[in-house]
This record gives sequence, C-alpha cells and structure tokens, in this order.
Amino acid sequence: AESSQSTSTRAQARAWKTKAWLEANGLQSSGSGVAFVSDARMLLHAGPEKHPERPARLAEILKQLEMSGLEAACERVNSREATREELLRVHTEQH
Repeated sequence: AESSQSTSTRAQARAWKTKAWLEANGLQSSGSGVAFVSDARMLLHAGPEKHPERPARLAEILKQLEMSGLEAACERVNSREATREELLRVHTEQH
C-alpha cells in the first residue's frame, strides 16, 4: 500500500527492528496463530473531519506492517460485512 507521504526514518527503523526480531525468533512466516484482516475497500473510508480514520493513515500502517514482516507473519483472513449483532456490540442503534 502506498501513501502520499514518505515513511519517517523513525518508523522505518522500528519496522526493521521488528523484522529482525521476527527473524531471530523464527516468526517471519504465517502460522503464528495471529490473523490479519484487511480489504482494499478500507482505503476508501474517511472518517469525519479531524478524525484519525483516513486513507493515508491506513496506507502508511499497511506499508509499515509489510516492511516489518508482521503482515507475512500473520494468517490472512478474508474480510466480510459485519452482522447486525456484531455492530451492536460496539455501536448504539442510532450510530
């Protein structure tokens, strides 16, 4: 995933440090028991003004997950629409 801004030097260093840790502990491939759910449609979502949900932020997070090797260390799970019951666990009916 590409972002409109460059990844900061600090973020790159953190990603490489994480990647080295994953490799040193034999966790660089899936099978760790951790799942990762993502969908390209998520990059189209922008929250209200001044809300942190915005495409550039998610694109940067995805880029850092890939750079660090965390994405590859997780089992990929296909996304799906949330059920009404699932949504009501975290949102009010009016939301």
